[in-house]
Amino acid sequence: MKKPGFTLVAAVFVLIATSLLAITLSTFVASDALVAVKNNQALKAFYIASSGVEYYSRLLEDDTDWATPPADNNKLFSDGRFIVATSNISSDRITLTVTGLVTQGVATYSRTIQVDFQRSSGGISQLRNNYALYYGINSPVLSHIANNARISGSFFSGGTTEVANNVTIIGNAQASGNIIFGTNDTVSGTVETYIDPPFAMPTLETSSYDAQLAAAAGYPPGNQTWASNKTLSGAIYINGNLTVNNNVHINITGSAELVVNGTVNFLNNVEVADNFNLIAGGQVTMANNVELGENGNLYSTVGFNLGNNAESGGTVTGEGTSILTPGNISFGNNVEWYGFAYAGNNFSQTGNNFYFEGNILVGGGVGVDNNATIVRNPYLVEQSDLVGFGGGGNGTQHYDISNWNEVY
Repeated sequence: MKKPGFTLVAAVFVLIATSLLAITLSTFVASDALVAVKNNQALKAFYIASSGVEYYSRLLEDDTDWATPPADNNKLFSDGRFIVATSNISSDRITLTVTGLVTQGVATYSRTIQVDFQRSSGGISQLRNNYALYYGINSPVLSHIANNARISGSFFSGGTTEVANNVTIIGNAQASGNIIFGTNDTVSGTVETYIDPPFAMPTLETSSYDAQLAAAAGYPPGNQTWASNKTLSGAIYINGNLTVNNNVHINITGSAELVVNGTVNFLNNVEVADNFNLIAGGQVTMANNVELGENGNLYSTVGFNLGNNAESGGTVTGEGTSILTPGNISFGNNVEWYGFAYAGNNFSQTGNNFYFEGNILVGGGVGVDNNATIVRNPYLVEQSDLVGFGGGGNGTQHYDISNWNEVY
């Protein structure tokens, strides 16, 4: 027989057990809910970090030189924000570390993604960032670099290049053919021969220049000789040849574009001020001691023959002078030029003491004489000032993405 009160005690124990079970179950449910909330907020942070990578990659597409990349960013996005930091920076490589942050109450959730970007192909901007001298792609002839030359920046030859004695190359030496070195030559980077061109040769689109020459053809025909100083401003058209006599100074008000349908011949000791633009349908010849100012652009349908002691351009970003032709460019002794040169055919420099700072791109062969110095500097002429480059020259930037990792 059961003792009095047993049923009551049993009921109490059942009630206690049921309560404990309910408390345990509610604790598990609450814990799972809290975990779910944390996971959801952390996932939001991850997606925000991914959006930060996408956002900054768009900025990189429009940036011509990753050595000075877009500024790091701290931006609000959706229910949180992302923070972008850059590292391992060079002109064609950069590492992004992007942290996504979401705050709920007093808790902040973060996820961090790290990714490497490397340029893989693209336009003239990447080529300029890498090479002081790039030539021989369209016509892989034998080229030469003479004694005591110094190239600060890499060079690429589309054919075979003979390198004479005591040549210093601060960068890589590359060729689709062979590179034949002399004695006491030094290369700070790698030497690679019989390789494919790293970049397609940019093409010079001449339609804008041709249109201006066609406009000049509509003016009354006749040759001109400038025997005294001139002041130019705006557009000036000559339907014929132009000779600028010895010791003439050409002053510029604002900026000037001189369009000459025929040849242009600058005689000795001519000086031209800053912001001078020239479009010539024939050969452009400069005799000795011709000095051009800063921030200019020279174009000739045929080519350029520049004599001794020619000078042009400035050493500050954007102050260089570009010289462009589908034909040939020839320089003489004691040249000092800051800017950019493009020759569709051949480039030659004869005599001593040639100094060129900027970039030289040549479709055909190159001849560089004794004691020449070529220094890579893509900043002297702004990309937007290189009128006429299309195809391999401009276009959307391309890059490869590697090492996409989450950082814990």
